Amino acid sequence: MKVNPATVKKQESKPNMEQLEESEYNDKIAKVMRSMKTITILEYSYGLFKFQFTNGQLQPINILIKMTAFLSIAAYIFMLYINVCLTNGTFFLGSYTVIQFVPSMVVLLQYIISTFKNFSISESLLNIRIFTTIAKLDSLLRVEVLNDFYEILRSKTNLIMLIFVILHAANFVLEFLTSNKTLWLIFISYHLHMTQEIELLAFFNCVSMITYRIQLINKFLTFFNNGQEQRDLTVFIVREKNNEAQEKLNFVGRVSETNVKLRDLATMYDIIGKICLMINKAYNLKLFMILVTAFTFILVTIWQALSFYQSPQYCTQDFVKLSLWCFSTVCNLSALAFVCERLLRARNKTRILVNKIIMNYDLPKTMRVQAKAFMELVEAWPLRIYIYDMFSLDITLLLKFISVATTYLIVIIQIFHFI
Repeated sequence: MKVNPATVKKQESKPNMEQLEESEYNDKIAKVMRSMKTITILEYSYGLFKFQFTNGQLQPINILIKMTAFLSIAAYIFMLYINVCLTNGTFFLGSYTVIQFVPSMVVLLQYIISTFKNFSISESLLNIRIFTTIAKLDSLLRVEVLNDFYEILRSKTNLIMLIFVILHAANFVLEFLTSNKTLWLIFISYHLHMTQEIELLAFFNCVSMITYRIQLINKFLTFFNNGQEQRDLTVFIVREKNNEAQEKLNFVGRVSETNVKLRDLATMYDIIGKICLMINKAYNLKLFMILVTAFTFILVTIWQALSFYQSPQYCTQDFVKLSLWCFSTVCNLSALAFVCERLLRARNKTRILVNKIIMNYDLPKTMRVQAKAFMELVEAWPLRIYIYDMFSLDITLLLKFISVATTYLIVIIQIFHFI
């Protein structure tokens, strides 16, 4: 039987191509995980397990990891129980008051709920799907066009994490200087509140990752629009050209009836929209608990301030300590609004750049039709993060939060007036 060499060559090349694509995909997964390695290590050190990365693959957490997380929860509950039971003093006044532990109990409740939620297979697969989809997106985006793309992301992630750790350590030192508690009890409070900071940091990292990729799409669109504008220039400037850098950003390519690169960019934006939806779904409860914690800190601080004002026996140190944690929580809320607002601004810039292509009547009709379809996707995916469809995370969240806190301040003042 005579075998056709061309057929054999074709059959041999097919598995090689599949292996090449799988190898490229695994390489992207490894680079994505490496860019957020420090956050993952920090999560593991505090008993926050969402998935495990073994042999280049993301997998759900196993029984051993679940038992480790369960032991962390038991340790937190035991230490907080000892902390409250050893409290001496009345409910409202004194160096140690039960009401001071309300914010810590809220944070502990968030930690318990988040940990048990991560135990479910569906939640673990959702977190895995977020980063696997990001890896697939990177293959389509050709992120190699930017020098040290993943290294830049890793540097930014490490910088944000360093700022969080320094600010939280500063709160720890200030509380140690202004509190009568022992170093051991202060460390418990610091360690417990750090779990919420890590959850917030992980959310910041996810939003920053998709924001950075939208900015890359914007660079491709900006380069294409600038190229169309330069075609009409009649003044020539002699200068050195960085042809290599320009070629890297030339994703759309030349103007042509058969050019479908705008359609490809629209597909990538659609993937980003789906990633944003998955992130929103994964962090809904955690973001809601962060808002509850911030609001609890505000109410407890106002309550104790009025209690200290009415009582001749008050402790300024307790009020200063609680005010510091309250200020830290409000700063976290401000950072949360800023990160989400940055994502919205990147999306709005995409909308402006796509609209320029639509309004450029010198382009072929096929490219303008692709741009119109791109615009429909931009409108369909506003990339706005919601908390259970009740609160929109943007810069207006701070104004709403201040408004609600002011309302409850008036209510608490009226309650104390009748006590």
